[in-house]
Amino acid sequence: MRPVRGLIGPLVACLGVAVFVRRQLDVVEVRGQSMLPTLHPGDRLVAVRLHRPPRPGEIVIAPDPRQRGRELVKRVLSADASGISLRGDNPAGSTDARAFGAIHPELVAWRVVMRYWPPRRIGPLRRRSPVTLLAEGGEPV
Repeated sequence: MRPVRGLIGPLVACLGVAVFVRRQLDVVEVRGQSMLPTLHPGDRLVAVRLHRPPRPGEIVIAPDPRQRGRELVKRVLSADASGISLRGDNPAGSTDARAFGAIHPELVAWRVVMRYWPPRRIGPLRRRSPVTLLAEGGEPV
């Protein structure tokens, strides 16, 4: 019995760490083509919980305002207290703020930090300038 009791503390500590990590990290898979050429269908991403408002140029995960339970992976075009405007990098293949408008800032809780699959595309995903987004992505919202 003693060896089992000696394992309870470490097991509880591991469980606590796992719960903490799960609340701070998330993984998602890209399903559509709205973020081409940056993200491809099948890309798998790591996201971290945001503890601050998202910044223009960051890739975030947000709930789809049109379909409950569905999440969107989009780039932040603009962000202020009144709302966050999301845009796909592939405007011809993206339903984004141009269709559904800005979303409430509190709804954007995750920032994508890296791609972990496929192996040949592993790496960090960096912010891009909103000026670049407009130049490549068309008209402003």
